[in-house]
Amino acid sequence: MRTETQNQMIARYLESGKTLTQLQALDLFRCIRLPSRINDLRNRGYIIKTTMVYKDGVKYGIYSLISKPKQPVFPPMRGVCRREKKEGLWRRLYNKLLIRK
Repeated sequence: MRTETQNQMIARYLESGKTLTQLQALDLFRCIRLPSRINDLRNRGYIIKTTMVYKDGVKYGIYSLISKPKQPVFPPMRGVCRREKKEGLWRRLYNKLLIRK
């Protein structure tokens, strides 16, 4: 049985219209590096607004979803391990070099 990744849980939470802070992410999803997960989502096409708040001498961000990608982005590509991808890439590059000679 596949479990949801932190990225999937955070995306689903933000898609429900709620905002998210680092402390909430730690409590809800056991996510220690929320800015990294937000960056992952942005790279997948999510548009997420960050509002910086200064309160009691502490600076933190509140994240809210502006829009989600038009194409579904989850689940991530599976089935081919990284080594096979890398070997396939090197094989294609090597073959291109042989053809040029």
